[in-house]
Amino acid sequence: MTWLRIALPAGTAIAILVLVIMWQSAASRADQAEKKYAQAAADLDAERKRANQLEQTALQRLADQATVDAMGRIFNDAIDAAPGGAPGASTVALGCERLRRAGATSDTFKRICSGRQGGH
Repeated sequence: MTWLRIALPAGTAIAILVLVIMWQSAASRADQAEKKYAQAAADLDAERKRANQLEQTALQRLADQATVDAMGRIFNDAIDAAPGGAPGASTVALGCERLRRAGATSDTFKRICSGRQGGH
């Protein structure tokens, strides 16, 4: 019976110790799961915001393309409506000056713009 007086409290202490360890392990896993859930929710929110921004950008790009296309049609119509023939001297001089500032050096540039010194 002496061994029972020692074994019973020791067994109870061991059982309590095992239960405490299991409790802490479960609490730790629950904390980790909660952190993972919070991170996943934050990631999902960020991904939704990114998708929304991409959609808005795509819509803006479509609107911009429609504007560019409309401007292109207007310019083409203006070119088609312009009188035929060679451009005027002031138009050529302006074009030569723009090409000169852009660093043009082609033979065509030299042929057309030689002798036309802009505002220099």
